[in-house]
Amino acid sequence: MPFAPSRFALVLALLWGVGFTVPAAAQGPEDIYLQAVAEHYRVSADEIRVLYGWGRPASELPVVLHLAARGGISPDAVMALRNAGRSWMQIAARWQLHAGDFHVALDPSDDPGALARAYEGFQGSPRTGWPALELRDDEVVALVHLRFFTEYLGVPPRRVLAALSSAGPGPAALQALRRGP
Repeated sequence: MPFAPSRFALVLALLWGVGFTVPAAAQGPEDIYLQAVAEHYRVSADEIRVLYGWGRPASELPVVLHLAARGGISPDAVMALRNAGRSWMQIAARWQLHAGDFHVALDPSDDPGALARAYEGFQGSPRTGWPALELRDDEVVALVHLRFFTEYLGVPPRRVLAALSSAGPGPAALQALRRGP
């Protein structure tokens, strides 16, 4: 009996529904990155697909999930505000979050690279002054990736800072960090 199109569709639907995954060797850097985001933030692949479907860059998804977790809100609420043109700091402030919620402790010998301005602000203010610090969107994205990659991969911040400086946040940085020093 030939394989009918309706059976083929049923098989595809079943495979999709049970979380069929492509082996990592067959996945591209962005797929591997999105899988890492899902694992680290403990959300399903379906949730990642929904969030990615909002049309934002993949590198913004960790920020969305970080803010949602810290603010106790839905990732979709964060995404809606971002798509409405709000900055990351405006979104954070809406749920009483501030620059300190993005801070990652560095060793004094670590070179913050593109995050130098942000770390000058942190070091130049007592912790009680951190709520008044304003971070640029690119700094928020980089700080969230610094935390994400450090925690997810178990690598020191200096390695993550080097990868962020050379590859930027997102799939390329994850790929560089997985290759090693």
